Amino acid sequence: MQRTLRRVIGDRYQLEFVENGGFLVPRVRQQQPAAVILEILLPGIDGLMVCKLLKEDPTTAHIPVVFYTYFTLADRIREVGGDAHLIKPQHAGRLVETLDRLISGAQAE
Repeated sequence: MQRTLRRVIGDRYQLEFVENGGFLVPRVRQQQPAAVILEILLPGIDGLMVCKLLKEDPTTAHIPVVFYTYFTLADRIREVGGDAHLIKPQHAGRLVETLDRLISGAQAE
């Protein structure tokens, strides 16, 4: 996923990667990124739980969460508060468009 993200959006966005879902929530709380891109399968805490924790926390609930995954779990992603769901690898080109829309919408709030 890192290689694809660097190729598709790396020239437009500053990227930081975290290899373990357990490290992600504290990092997001501290750094307050413009958006978070998640895979469902992560070591530690899976992406669905990471999203749920971020959306339940008032300090991170405003941060858009995009799932970029092979899994087609759109209903489950919506349940945990995911803002967008893009399927690998078909939707790689839509990442920029989706991030731009979500980030500009979050900044307007």
